[in-house]
Amino acid sequence: MGDDVRAQHRPGSALPDGFSYGADIAYGIASRSDQPVAGLIILDGIPGGSGAGAESGGSAIDVGSSRLPYAERERLLRTVVKSPNNPSPVGGYATAGAALADILYTSPSFGGEGGLSNARNGVSDVRVLAQLLDTYDRWWPRAALSASAPSAPRRKIPVLAFAAENMGPKWTAQVKSGAESFGGDKATVKPLPLHGHLDVLVGRLAPAEVYEPTRRWMLTGK
Repeated sequence: MGDDVRAQHRPGSALPDGFSYGADIAYGIASRSDQPVAGLIILDGIPGGSGAGAESGGSAIDVGSSRLPYAERERLLRTVVKSPNNPSPVGGYATAGAALADILYTSPSFGGEGGLSNARNGVSDVRVLAQLLDTYDRWWPRAALSASAPSAPRRKIPVLAFAAENMGPKWTAQVKSGAESFGGDKATVKPLPLHGHLDVLVGRLAPAEVYEPTRRWMLTGK
């Protein structure tokens, strides 16, 4: 689970973009009356939390979870980065790449049907995914999963949102509802069939289906 938020700038205003929980932060920036915002770019996120489930426990979540302890997770990621065809350090898989792709595909916190990533079916390059995940911190604040949603501003602002359809129809509806609560008829929502959460960032088609539409929207508003 990751998050990212950035603010692209236009004269006199900001254009925040956020991925996952970073989308909630971007929505929060837009809800503040002291921060002029020209629009929002939302990469598979909603206002209020990350939308993913979590096991009960303390204030911090170990991203490896009991399913794959962190040290074993780190060993698997680094093995895949060297070569997905290397023997798997996780039992039950012939190669490291097959192990990581299957573990991500079946992640229960993301629905267990490719909600986290559909690299198992070739939507993302599993080696690129391993490089991305190896940059993540070990700990995640549990409170972020149930954060209250920021209030939508009175003045609707342009919103471009992308939704990973493998997260399920309920999630896609939440992404759409969040974008429309801030953007109204200025909201554009683009569902991404067969994509999991991480595939929105690094999927093989992300340059054409996410980044190019974002560039065009920033330049033309369409």
